[in-house]
Amino acid sequence: MPTAHLSSLHCGDYSVDSDSGANMTTFDAIATQTVRTAGHLEPAFVHALDIEIARRKLAGRKKKPNILIFLMDDVGWGDFGCYGGGVAVGAPTPNFDRLARTGLQLTSCYSEPSCSPSRATLMTGRVPNRHGLHRPPMYGEPGGQVAGN
Repeated sequence: MPTAHLSSLHCGDYSVDSDSGANMTTFDAIATQTVRTAGHLEPAFVHALDIEIARRKLAGRKKKPNILIFLMDDVGWGDFGCYGGGVAVGAPTPNFDRLARTGLQLTSCYSEPSCSPSRATLMTGRVPNRHGLHRPPMYGEPGGQVAGN
């Protein structure tokens, strides 16, 4: 059975930290626990058989899962209370903290320093290496603003 090489996963009360490499957990064990803890969320699958199983499982549900994506400029992960910020940095975030407590909280994510690659990724479904936008277009470049006279 293949193993999932995850640096960190947190879902409700369930956490896996495999940075030490001592106890690698299989994807099946993580997916089973994730679905048990957050029954309204489905893990992403890559194999055709897994996709069919997920399709059948979702077809029997009365409600579709809710997925919220917040894309904000000039906000760091440590600005929210659920990641150690919030009240500690002088800006309480009770609604985000509540969403983190009751939903799926991702703890091993990556984002470009500019919002342009993230926005392009959401619009195209491709990672920056595929869509080619790693930074905002600059003055005079294709897609950038034209410098005034």
